Amino acid sequence: MPSRPSCLTCRPGSSSTWCARRWAVVADGFTLDADAFVASAVQRLDGLGEAMGESALRQAAVAGARVFQDDARLRAPVRSGVLARNIIIKHIPEQSEADRLQVYFVTVRHGSFGQDGDAFYWRWVEFGHQKSRPKAAGTSWAGHRAAMQLEFGSSRVAARPYMRPAFESRRDAALQAMRDRLREAVDAALQKFHQAYSR
Repeated sequence: MPSRPSCLTCRPGSSSTWCARRWAVVADGFTLDADAFVASAVQRLDGLGEAMGESALRQAAVAGARVFQDDARLRAPVRSGVLARNIIIKHIPEQSEADRLQVYFVTVRHGSFGQDGDAFYWRWVEFGHQKSRPKAAGTSWAGHRAAMQLEFGSSRVAARPYMRPAFESRRDAALQAMRDRLREAVDAALQKFHQAYSR
C-alpha cells in the first residue's frame, strides 16, 4: 500500500486522505493524481468540442437545406426536368465561421443561354416575366421594348413559383431536421467521449 502524503493539509485518522499540496487522493491502496486526471478530462472535452464543431454544424445545415431542396424539386414545373435537376445546395464559405456558423444556400444553378441542361431561365418561371417577341434586325432593344409596349401593352407570363413556396411551407420541417442531426452528432460525440474516458 502506498504511503499517505504528509503535509499540513492532510486529515489523519481516515482511510481516505486528501492532500491539497500534492493534489492527490489516496484511498485504500489507490492513488489518483488529480492534476493528471483534470488534464486528461480537459483534453477529452476539447475533443468533444471539436466533434461538435464545424463538421456537426455543416451536417445540420445540409440536413435542413435538403428539406427545402426536395420540396422545391417536387414543386418545379416539369417539362424537361432541367429546373428540378439544377436546384442545388451550395456552401458559402465567405459567410461561414468555422465552428460558429455555417451558411448554405438552396438555389438554382442557372448556367448560360444556349447550353443544354442549363436553367438560365429559372427566375422567369419563379417570378414571371414580360412577354416578348422577336426583335427586327437593325432595331435596338430599347426601341423593340418600347414598340412592344405600345403594340401589345404590358402583358406578362404569370409566375409559377417553386422556390419561395418550398421555403415558406417547409421552414419548421427544416429546423426539425437540423435539430435531429445536431442531436445525433451530440450523442455520437458523447458516446465517443465516454468510450475514451472509460479506458
